Amino acid sequence: MSQTADSRALAAWVTALAGLVFGCDESPSTVVPTDAGNDAPFDGGQGGEAAGCGAPFDAPADAVIADVVAGHGHSCARFTDGSAWCWGTNYYGELGNLLPMVDFDTAVRAEVVDCAVELSLGHEHSCFGMLDGSLWCWGLNGYGQLGNGGTPPTLTPTQVLLPTKAIQMSSFGGGSCAVTEQYDVWCWGHNVLGGWPGSSSGQSDEPLMIGLVAREVCWGNVFGCGIRHDGELWCWGHNDYGQLGDGTFEHRVTPAPVVGLTDVVQADTFGSHACAVTESGELWCWGKNTDGLLGTGDFETQSLPGRVEGLSHVAQVATSLKHTCVRLDDGSVTCWGSNSGGELGDGTGVDSLTPILVPGLSDVVDIAAGLGHTIALRADGEVLCWGWAPAGECGIDPPVPGSSIPTPTPVSWPPGQP
Repeated sequence: MSQTADSRALAAWVTALAGLVFGCDESPSTVVPTDAGNDAPFDGGQGGEAAGCGAPFDAPADAVIADVVAGHGHSCARFTDGSAWCWGTNYYGELGNLLPMVDFDTAVRAEVVDCAVELSLGHEHSCFGMLDGSLWCWGLNGYGQLGNGGTPPTLTPTQVLLPTKAIQMSSFGGGSCAVTEQYDVWCWGHNVLGGWPGSSSGQSDEPLMIGLVAREVCWGNVFGCGIRHDGELWCWGHNDYGQLGDGTFEHRVTPAPVVGLTDVVQADTFGSHACAVTESGELWCWGKNTDGLLGTGDFETQSLPGRVEGLSHVAQVATSLKHTCVRLDDGSVTCWGSNSGGELGDGTGVDSLTPILVPGLSDVVDIAAGLGHTIALRADGEVLCWGWAPAGECGIDPPVPGSSIPTPTPVSWPPGQP
C-alpha cells in the first residue's frame, strides 16, 4: 500500500462519510427484486456479458470472479455474489473502501458495492448497476460524472438520475453513458464538445438523452458509440482524428453510422480511436493512430474503419491510450502499439505496429484496459495484469520497481481471497 496526502482534497471529505452504505436487501430508494423475470435490467449480468460494448463472457458458471474492469488508474474485479474488490489510485475514494487519498497496490474490498451486476470505471470515479436497473456512482464529480444533479465528490454511491431502468453502462474519463430498458442512450458528465442536446456548457450533472436507440453503448471521453440491434455502430461527438468512422473529421452532435460496419457484436473506445469486433470474428479500427494503435502497420490516422490484418476469431477488444489488446476465442491475447511501459506484455519493451501474442496467457475469458495497463481473467479465476502501473494499477504487492509490469503478473489478494 502506498499513501499520498494532499490537504487540497481534505475539505471535500468533511461530510462525505455521512452517506449510507446499502446492502442486497435495501438501498436508499429501491428494493432489489428477488425475481425480476426475463426482461429484468442487467439480466444475465452475473455470467452473461462482460464490461465493454457487448463483449461475450464465457467463464464457467461456478467462477468466483465474474469479470474485470479498468479505469484510468484503478481496476476492479466483480464477484458472482455482487461484491467487488478493487486496487490502484484512490484519491477520491474510487476504490470504494472509504479511505480516500490512499492508493492501494493490493486488492481491497469495495465496501460500498453490493449486488452489482455490472461495474464501470472512469477517471477517479466508479459506477455499478443493480438488478433492479438502478445505477450508482461515487468518487470525483467535478464534471457531474456521478449523474446525481450536483458536482461535489462522494465516498458512497449516489443514484444516477435516470428516468427509467438501465440495462448497460460505460464510463471513461469524466463521463458515463447508459442504455435504458427502452434502448435509449443517456449520457452525463464531461464532454469538451458540448454536443449533448440541451448542454451548452460542455458538461451535464444529470443524464441527457443522446437521440440513439442501441443495445450497447461505449463512451470514449469526447465521443461515444452505440451498437444498434441491426449490428450497425453509430457514433457522435468529437471527430478531430476521424474517431467517428464516418470518413470525415467533422464533429457530430447527433449520432451517425460508422461506414461499412453492419454486423458489430462488440466495440470499445478510448480517447480518440475506436475498434469493433464483427460477427465473423474480424477486428476493425479507426481514428488516432499514435504509437500504431490501429494495428494497421503504420501511424496514419484513419477516418474510416480498417481491418486489422492477420487477426481472426476475435472475441473481445480492449482499447487504451497507447496500445490495443484483443482476446481470441481460443483464450489467447494479442496486443500492439506502444510497449514503453510493458503494455504489450511480452517482456521486450519493443513497440509493435502489428499484433503480437502475449506469452504465457491461456484460457482467458475477459480482458480490460486502463490508461496504460491491461487485466486478464482466466477461466480458473486467476487475474493477471501488465503494463504501466505507477500507482498500483496492477494490484501487485510489493510494487515492481520502475512502475512497469512487462509480463502478465498475478494480482495480489489478501489471505483467503479470491
